[in-house]
Amino acid sequence: MTSLSQELSEVREILSGVTAELHPALSEFIKDEIRRHTSMRLGAIVLAAAFPAEDSPTQREKRVNLAAALELLTVALEIHKLLLLSAGARDSVDRALAGGTVLAGDYCFSRAAALAARTEHPQVIAIFAELLQQLSEGNLRRLFAETDEPFNEEEVLYRSATHAGTTLAGLPEPQIAATLAWISDGQNRVEGSDLVVFQRGRWGEIMRNS
Repeated sequence: MTSLSQELSEVREILSGVTAELHPALSEFIKDEIRRHTSMRLGAIVLAAAFPAEDSPTQREKRVNLAAALELLTVALEIHKLLLLSAGARDSVDRALAGGTVLAGDYCFSRAAALAARTEHPQVIAIFAELLQQLSEGNLRRLFAETDEPFNEEEVLYRSATHAGTTLAGLPEPQIAATLAWISDGQNRVEGSDLVVFQRGRWGEIMRNS
């Protein structure tokens, strides 16, 4: 059985290899964004939530790919936000640079979806697709000020990562709901919680490293 830290290292390896087939300039741009992305908390949440009662190399590979998918998704979001930051100086933004930023973000989105598909789990893939829709709609509403309700991107990511992970682990619905409730409540404690026993070690490690 591999440890959480070992699996996070595998996630980092996947992220470092996603740009291998790209033009050097675009590849380096994405690599820079990945290097800035150091917390790996979302990936750790997936690796904890997706840890099954009986582990196997196949299960490990699937949860590592899912963790990499969520981490790469956040990189894609950050890349696209670079365009919003430059919106106030639109006339001075180089069109080639803007176009490259869009391409880089879109590439990361597509690679993230491909990694999620490697789980070969229809429900997990559906959760990931729904997450993409939530993020797109939420950020568009925020951008165009269509609602006064704040859009908490981090909360949406954490809940979807937990939902996808627990689904991949094959947890029953009551245990999935309990884990989602624990995430929503701020992850205050592990012992005495309703978390499944075989995942508590990983959740505890995440809390200690927060």
